[in-house]
Amino acid sequence: MAYYMGKPIPKFYYDRIKAAGSLETEVDNFWNNTLPHYFTQDKFYGIEQEQRPLEGVVKQRALAFGLANQRI
Repeated sequence: MAYYMGKPIPKFYYDRIKAAGSLETEVDNFWNNTLPHYFTQDKFYGIEQEQRPLEGVVKQRALAFGLANQRI
């Protein structure tokens, strides 16, 4: 994962997650722009985005990302 974090686009979205008051959508944007670097179509991988609740329902950063972030 460290290799992909050195790329400008994943790093841009990662920095947005670290900002105070970031939302779960920031985490989603990070994964949507990072996973395709690892799970490539030439290896027959596909990536699907989870369904989002109505706008305004998600107000806090995802706790799961904070825990996973400690492993990067």
